Amino acid sequence: YQRRVRGSVCNRCVENFDHHCPWVNNCVGKRNYKYFFCFLTCLNLHILLTLSICILRCATVQPLWSDIASLIVAVFCVISLVPVLGLLSFHIVLIRLGLTTNEKVTHKYTGSDNPFTEGCAKNFLYMLCRPKPLRYEGYKELCKTKPRLALVKTKGKGYKLQEQDNVSEYSLQVENTDV
Repeated sequence: YQRRVRGSVCNRCVENFDHHCPWVNNCVGKRNYKYFFCFLTCLNLHILLTLSICILRCATVQPLWSDIASLIVAVFCVISLVPVLGLLSFHIVLIRLGLTTNEKVTHKYTGSDNPFTEGCAKNFLYMLCRPKPLRYEGYKELCKTKPRLALVKTKGKGYKLQEQDNVSEYSLQVENTDV
């Protein structure tokens, strides 16, 4: 079983499809999940830093109402921190469980039947520390699950799919054409 899904908004085949993110206007999956997670982490840190600066400014200004801008920004930070921190916490739990948002929402794996989890530490290392996976130029064909395909490296960046007769029924061969 592959964790490949066609994103309904982008209409692209996304490996390890997590969700379509309206903030970055893109589907989040295998190739960009760690960047999305870093984006959430940095966003939370930015909100916390801004809130801290506003609280320090409000604490040093007498009377409090003389620095209304800092007070308004602090209130906005508190209001925005709740959902953003909740989203980061949700994704930390998903990584710990070895699930994607799509799998969690659709209840694809319940209990201990998730074949993709390697334990908490290995899940975090796999999701956040692995090198960026290769880009597939033939993603539309890859989603159609054609059995006799070969993944051929192109002269530029990435790979493309080609149909081949000598490929076994369920294998995916990689050939290098930049010789």
